[in-house]
Amino acid sequence: MEQYASCFLAAFSLALYFLIIPWQIEFVEGANPSPRSFPETIALVLFALSVCLFVSGVYKSKREEQSVYSMSAEDVKLALFTMFVMAAYTFSLYHVPYIPATIAVLALLIWFYGQRKLWKLGLTALVLPPIIYQAFAVLLKMKLP
Repeated sequence: MEQYASCFLAAFSLALYFLIIPWQIEFVEGANPSPRSFPETIALVLFALSVCLFVSGVYKSKREEQSVYSMSAEDVKLALFTMFVMAAYTFSLYHVPYIPATIAVLALLIWFYGQRKLWKLGLTALVLPPIIYQAFAVLLKMKLP
């Protein structure tokens, strides 16, 4: 299984590096660092990690006693719910400001994963989004929705 995943990740990282990044991010002459630097670094790191995963998969396949991880129905339900919520959250950011949308999604996910003490849920959901927003908007000078 690791070998299939590593082949997919390697192909994806090469597509990122040679096709997607040059197509989506304009090259800026004289910019130091280039706008492409960080995405290209991430693509190269992804490629290196996929090679490590492939080697690990080859090594593991030669061992006789290996355990196979299987997901329970509850785990699958949690994963699918989280993916659905994150897709809805991404779509909602076009219509709802960042902080209210993030508070709602964070509270929903925290509750769904089992935190039933409302003071902990509320504290986390209300305090974390403004801190994250300030870190990106003020410190990193990035425009968030």
